[in-house]
Amino acid sequence: MLEEYNVSFASNIYSYDIHHRISILQIIADYNEGVDIAMIQERLPLNRRTIYKYIDEINNTAINDQNEAAEELGYIEKNNNTYRYVGNRLTYQRLYIRIIENSIQLLLCKQLLQNPIINIKQFCIDNYISETALRRNIAKFNTEMEPYQLSIALYKGNIRLSGEPEKIRFGITTFLWRIYRGVTWPFETVSQQLMKTIAKGIFKEYSIPDNDGKLNELMFILATNFARSQANMFPISPVSNELVDILIFDEHDQRVLTQLTQNYGLAKNDAQFVLLWLKTIPDYYLYRGRALAIDRKLASLNNPFHDTVHHFLDRIQTKMGLKIDLSTESGQNFLVSLIAGRIHVALFPDIDFTISNLNLVEVLEQNAPHLLANVKALLDPADIAQMSPVTLRALCIRYGYAFAAVQSLFYFEPTIKILVQLDSPSYIDAGFRNRLETLLQPFFNIKVQLHDIKNEADLVVHTDLFVNSNYPLEKQIYVHSQITTSDFNNLIERLNKIKAQQNTQLME
Repeated sequence: MLEEYNVSFASNIYSYDIHHRISILQIIADYNEGVDIAMIQERLPLNRRTIYKYIDEINNTAINDQNEAAEELGYIEKNNNTYRYVGNRLTYQRLYIRIIENSIQLLLCKQLLQNPIINIKQFCIDNYISETALRRNIAKFNTEMEPYQLSIALYKGNIRLSGEPEKIRFGITTFLWRIYRGVTWPFETVSQQLMKTIAKGIFKEYSIPDNDGKLNELMFILATNFARSQANMFPISPVSNELVDILIFDEHDQRVLTQLTQNYGLAKNDAQFVLLWLKTIPDYYLYRGRALAIDRKLASLNNPFHDTVHHFLDRIQTKMGLKIDLSTESGQNFLVSLIAGRIHVALFPDIDFTISNLNLVEVLEQNAPHLLANVKALLDPADIAQMSPVTLRALCIRYGYAFAAVQSLFYFEPTIKILVQLDSPSYIDAGFRNRLETLLQPFFNIKVQLHDIKNEADLVVHTDLFVNSNYPLEKQIYVHSQITTSDFNNLIERLNKIKAQQNTQLME
C-alpha cells in the first residue's frame, strides 16, 4: 500500500468529492496489476458513473497541474476494463496534494499558521463559501483533530486556532507534515532554503547521518516555529522549572541555541522550545557517546528524569531478568529513548505520538495489547502519581516502543505453540520450520516445534494430507510446503483468532 495514511488520518475532514477522489486514487495505486470498477465499488458506496467521473477529475488535475507546475505527477491509466496508477510514491504524493490543496480546512490551517485571526466574512468572500458551510467544515476538522489537540475556534466574527501554544505548534506541524511529507513547501512566510540551512547546521552539530526524510521533518518543525514566532502569535512561555535543568546538556546545545537566537533571530522562548522539542527525539542524543554523558549529567543534577528512567531500567533487569548493557549501541539507544520519552510527556502532556508515527500507536495497541499494562507495572509509582491518566498512557507508549527496541514487541504476549507435521525428510523439516518462523514472528509470539509429546500445541500446521488424531480439526490447518500467499493469509487469520481467545495473566 502506497499511502494508507489517506484513509487512516484525517481524510474525513474533506468534502465528499475530495474524499472520494483521494480514496479512489489510493485504491487504484494499491494494486500494481490494476483494478476494475467492481473492486472500487466494494470499498466505496458509489455507482459506476460517479467513479468514472472522479477518475476523469483526477486525471484532469494531473494533466493541468503538471503543465502549470512543470513537475511530474502520476495519473490513472485505463487498459480494457482495468485501471492502473502510473507513477511512483513521489508523484503519488504530489497528485494527492493537488487534489486536497484547495480544501477549506487546509486553506484555513495554512492561513492560521501565519495569522492570529482571520475574519469570517472576508474568508467566505475570498473562497466562495457560505458561513454555514464554513462552520460545518470547521466542525468536521475539529472532530477529526481532537486526538491531536489541534482545533479551530470561531469568536466574535473571527477564526483562530485554539489551545495551548506548544500543542498548537505540535498539532500544526503534525498535520502539515502528514499531508505534505516534505514533497511540497506549505509555509508561505518562511524560506525553505533558510530552514534547510538551519536544519543541516543542526544535523552537523549533533553528527546526525544524512537522511532526507528526517531533515525535511526537522525543516517542518523549524518552519512552524519560525512562522508563529514571526507573527508574534501565542508566544511560548518561558521554560518550566521541570525542564530548565535539561535545556543545555553541553556545548553543542549551547551553540544551537545561540545560532537560533543570534544568527537567525528566533525569539529566546521559541528557540528554547525548539531545543527542548529536539530532546524528545532520540536521534539527537546518540553521537560520540553523548548518551552516557547526558545520563551522567542528569544524575549529577539530581534530575527526577534520571531517577524515573533508571527505576524502569532496574525493574526490567531485576524483575524480568533482562540484562541491558548500556555500553552497547542498542543499550544506549534504549536509554536515550527512555529519556526522550520522559521529556516528551513533560513538554507535550497528553500527546501519545510523534509527528511521523500516528499509525504506530494503533498498531501497538492491536498487535501487543498487553505491552502497555506491563510497562506501567514497571514504572516508578512516584512518577505515576504526578501524571494524568492520558499523560501516563503517553509515557507507556514511548517506553513501550523503547522496550521493543531491545526485546520482542510480543514479549508480554502469550506464546502460541505451533506443531509442524510434514511428509518430508528431516533436513527439509528444519527449513520449513525456519521459514514459518521468519514469516510469522513479526506478527506473533510463536514457538514452532517438530514434536509435541504433551499435546499442548495451539495449532497444528501440516503439509501431509492426514489429520492428527490428537487434536480437534479446528486446531489444524493444511498448507503447501512452499507456503503460498493464500496459505500465509489463512495462517494469519487462524493465529489472530487464537490470540484473541488467549487470556494472559498480566505481570503483578
